[in-house]
Amino acid sequence: MIQFQTETGSTYEVDPVLKRMRRLGGTHAPTRNQRADGEWRAYCSIGPIRDGKHVLVVWGTEPETPGILRRTLTSVVKVISHSE
Repeated sequence: MIQFQTETGSTYEVDPVLKRMRRLGGTHAPTRNQRADGEWRAYCSIGPIRDGKHVLVVWGTEPETPGILRRTLTSVVKVISHSE
């Protein structure tokens, strides 16, 4: 598991084995692409998670928008931690 916090205060958890991610909370409401705080969402790909950089997440398609891959670009990462 990888957890990271952005400069704007959002905290994310990434499960690279199951290819899913969730936002745990933040100072602003989550975007529509991220869904509700705490809700896991499968992703197709995720950019490298590096301190001082944005993270690009490409989500899977959804029934209401077949063939469209939604994307999220996080704010700049400031803290990264790893756990089992």
